Amino acid sequence: MPHRASSALGTPCWIDLISTEPDLVTPFYTGLFGWSSERSGEGDEDYVMFYLDGQAVAGLGPNTPGSDLPDSWTVYMAVADVDETIAAVQKAGGRTVVPATTVGPEGRFALIVDPGGAVLGLWEAGQQSGLEVIAEPGAPVWFELNTLDIDAALPFYRDVFGWQFQPLGAEGMRYETAVVEGEQVCGIFDAKGSLPDGSVSHWHAYLGTADTDATVEQALEFGGKLTAEPFDTEYGRIAHILDPSGAAVALCSIPAAEDEETPG
Repeated sequence: MPHRASSALGTPCWIDLISTEPDLVTPFYTGLFGWSSERSGEGDEDYVMFYLDGQAVAGLGPNTPGSDLPDSWTVYMAVADVDETIAAVQKAGGRTVVPATTVGPEGRFALIVDPGGAVLGLWEAGQQSGLEVIAEPGAPVWFELNTLDIDAALPFYRDVFGWQFQPLGAEGMRYETAVVEGEQVCGIFDAKGSLPDGSVSHWHAYLGTADTDATVEQALEFGGKLTAEPFDTEYGRIAHILDPSGAAVALCSIPAAEDEETPG
């Protein structure tokens, strides 16, 4: 499993979950993905780090009573300076929901909302650069914004992070991939008319699994719920579930290393 030393600026660099039931969902995720966990702090400062074979892969913090945010996963973008990025967010039509906050020597973060209402994290790395592994079973394999206002989202992310966009070109849907330094780093999906009534724009990461159907079965055994039956795409077999506290989780199959075709 290759180690990921750092994330390029303007690209997804971390994911974490806020949950009203940390003690309930921790074994759900460790059992489902083979993660180990390490807890630090107490009470409102309590935070769980998840590791995949010793490499940082996700985090978990408590969702405070009375919070306006539901139990949910947050995607974070790597930035050089949180304060400067917040200024760019506000200039581009977004707003801040959690101001710039220092997390000891690890780094600084903030939570912002884009013009379509999607929450996104910002991370200015200190000692903790973020994800140490991606594109493996048990790790994030893709990051995606489902937006109800793609015409507002595209210029916002272009202006804040300097993204360029490439249309996916799939018939019957509008999907743009964000490109940084020539690499496709995440996607923006025009979800208007596709999300259930009452849904809001949101970011999510697809978590990799060697077998989507088997992972769904395990999730149900561990107290999760299925919200979208597994279906095949050219990028992998996808399913959507809820963890025991109601946070949405997207799954996508990725072949194990020994199953991948050898080039040439």
